[in-house]
Amino acid sequence: SPSSACPRVCACVPWARARQVYPLKPPIEPRDMPEARRLLSAAGDWEWDVFQLAKLCPAHVLKLTAWYIINFWGLDREFRLEQAKLYRWLDLVEGLYLNNPYHNSTHAADVLQTVHYFLVHGHFQQYLSKLEILSLLLSAIVHDLEHDGLNNNFHKNVCSERAIRHNDRSIQENHHLTTLLVMMQQDESVRVLENMSKAQQGDVRRLVISLVLSTDMSTHFAQLKEYQDQLSKRPEGAVWNGQSELLMRTILHCCDISNPAKPLPLARRWAELVLEEFFQQGDREKAMGLPVSPQCDRDTTTLAKSQAGFIKFIVQPSFQALAHLFPMISSRVMPMLAANQAYWEARDAFDAAAAAFNNGDSPKRGACVRACVCVC
Repeated sequence: SPSSACPRVCACVPWARARQVYPLKPPIEPRDMPEARRLLSAAGDWEWDVFQLAKLCPAHVLKLTAWYIINFWGLDREFRLEQAKLYRWLDLVEGLYLNNPYHNSTHAADVLQTVHYFLVHGHFQQYLSKLEILSLLLSAIVHDLEHDGLNNNFHKNVCSERAIRHNDRSIQENHHLTTLLVMMQQDESVRVLENMSKAQQGDVRRLVISLVLSTDMSTHFAQLKEYQDQLSKRPEGAVWNGQSELLMRTILHCCDISNPAKPLPLARRWAELVLEEFFQQGDREKAMGLPVSPQCDRDTTTLAKSQAGFIKFIVQPSFQALAHLFPMISSRVMPMLAANQAYWEARDAFDAAAAAFNNGDSPKRGACVRACVCVC
């Protein structure tokens, strides 16, 4: 299996190899290649900043990240993935991500890199076959394909075409999958799995469908309970004896909600982006006379309170459950998550004190001082 240190990009990206004729134009200018190599060589770090790569090549961040990681794991060679078809597939997939504040190709690249981090440092690969690793990575790449910045609740309330087509069930997640599968059926040039056996293709299709559907937040608590129940059934001394698919669903879902556990500057930037997307939906709901969805009203929702609650009730329990199986999460991820939660709680206290002051109330001086110190 690969070492924890990622290989240089020039060793695994065909357009960076000397004298190799590649059928498609490289996605970035030659002068930017050294910086792209430097950034991608750090993709195995928890602190990796996807925004730096997005700034360097804004239209290709997902394609570059995906190509690097697929090659890192040797999956192109293992399953005889044709390079030209893989390139075209990644190009079309990235093009199908929309320019939303949050649910865009940069988010997909970030989730993909977080999956890669757990595979490398958490040694998750000891429980997964090569085919399952391929399926997990492909699922991360496509998990928000053609997301329109609106949640399932909005689509259901307006009886959108997506909601009707998918019978109000995991509307966005089903749309992502349908878009992907139709694209691959209609365009022979992107049938990237065609050199695999029919049985392997069927397994990848089944797993990708299962994993992408698992990113529906309405299934969060049921999935977490299923994983915790399986964890509690482990025989004495055993590590994991459950289905690998359940583990894969848990990994992908945790990576999809991992932003609050990243270094604080990244966590704050992601939080601002997702809340802006929520607020844009809330503005539409108000204009249409619809009930405003939770966390979507810019007049009543605060960034700090929403993040503190999201960490407390969603992110922290999820990562804590995964940490029982993979101790590196306890030592590396959980301390950063706890620090970020303390930051958001302090900001929330500061916001509450400021609001009370503006309303003419007189909050206790000690509380204001503590909040100011923590936030600063």
